[in-house]
Amino acid sequence: MSKETDSMSPADSGGLSSQCGGGEEVPVPFGWLVLVLRGTAVLLLLAFVGAALPENWMKVVYEWGGLGPWPGGTLLVYLARAVSILYGFYGLLALYLSFDVRRYLPLIRFLAIVSFPFAPVMFAVIWAAGLPMVWAVSEPTSIVVISALWYVASRPARLTNAAEPGAAPDPART
Repeated sequence: MSKETDSMSPADSGGLSSQCGGGEEVPVPFGWLVLVLRGTAVLLLLAFVGAALPENWMKVVYEWGGLGPWPGGTLLVYLARAVSILYGFYGLLALYLSFDVRRYLPLIRFLAIVSFPFAPVMFAVIWAAGLPMVWAVSEPTSIVVISALWYVASRPARLTNAAEPGAAPDPART
């Protein structure tokens, strides 16, 4: 990491108070990535609310969404809650990763990359299930947007050297 990023104050890095493993402030190149991860976390943590909805509220949302009459049943309720909990846990993961982006940078990039093919798979699953087109477009699109944000935010020009403690700045990247 360069002396320039060592001497940056929290205000210079966008005021983010995330810390790296040793307690020092997040270097400037990581500020955007921290923000993206935490934004993703907030969005996905909202899924826990869906997991806690009473079944009669699920029925109202289901029918309001134009999915037809509520078929009910324990399997549908289980699957709705399980998917919501899974999304919520992915939000917890994003939040956790945001507190030490230097350490988890390879994992963050891996998750961003493997999420790209997940979007067309989700489109196919939604399409085959006969859900409305707005659903078939919005969920895969949100997956692509979040994946792209994670990928782009983890690859700024100075981030490669900042990810390696003690690395000298690469003049070709500045």
